[in-house]
Amino acid sequence: MNKDTIAAIATPLGTGGISIIKISGPDAVRSVVPIFRPRNPKRTPLQLPSQTMVYGHIHDVGSGDLVDDVLLTILRAPRSYTGEDVVEINCHGGRQVTTAILDMLLQFGIRLAEPGEFTRRAFLNGRMDLTQVEGTIDLILARTRRAARLGSQMIAAGIGDEIRRLRAIVIELRALIEAGIEFGDEIEIEGPLDNIKTQINEQLIVPVKKLVSQYEDGRLLRDGLRVVLAGKPNVGKSSLLNQLLEQDRAIVTDVPGTTRDTIEEGIEIDGIPILICDTAGLAKSDDPIERMGQKRTQDAIGNADLV
Repeated sequence: MNKDTIAAIATPLGTGGISIIKISGPDAVRSVVPIFRPRNPKRTPLQLPSQTMVYGHIHDVGSGDLVDDVLLTILRAPRSYTGEDVVEINCHGGRQVTTAILDMLLQFGIRLAEPGEFTRRAFLNGRMDLTQVEGTIDLILARTRRAARLGSQMIAAGIGDEIRRLRAIVIELRALIEAGIEFGDEIEIEGPLDNIKTQINEQLIVPVKKLVSQYEDGRLLRDGLRVVLAGKPNVGKSSLLNQLLEQDRAIVTDVPGTTRDTIEEGIEIDGIPILICDTAGLAKSDDPIERMGQKRTQDAIGNADLV
């Protein structure tokens, strides 16, 4: 793993009240010394303890001009997200101010972070396991509150704890089986070996099946459900789409073949993100454009979770 210091803008670029620039690595604290002037001169970054926030100003190193008023947060290793020294600069939102501060940091040898590198360092430094990494991604990309709760639960290590518990059981049962094979009656083993099948079933197979059964629910919350409305012309597909969306998204007429292309829109039902797709009616036609639309209908049906 690279031990250099990295920096990146942690909030979306654009107009907003606050933007955050995150720095992580052995030189994180030293990197802000040339550009940050605390309001209280005695509270310099190098002197601040961990978990401290201080108010001050960012100045351009070359001209000395004021760039922005900021709040600087110091998080020293290992009490940080990545397990390394971390500095967060809370500045005013806006592309120009945020990128100007980041550019100054990069001039002092700080490297621009790769996508996901902060979380990768957190994993490599033992701050989180792979289930928590996936939970972080799910929480960031969540499209509904239920999906966000799922991500939060994974970050809390609920699944990771269960996997570690099952792993410990596997190790214990494997040791029991190998001891019975190798030594037989030479050692005392708690419980009869003929009961091992029951233990494997109750302590391993049943819990693992429960985990597997929860996968589909998690996938639907994370990826959403792709629903295709298909059928003959003029049976109400576009009308149903408009009712579900509560708006006139698709043109509805009495003329067969009004819908000739697929129309996709996102909705949420019971906390599940759904991509609903209206399609061209399926019927024999000599019109080459209608046949192209029906080909797209068949393709949509082939990729659907629900038709």
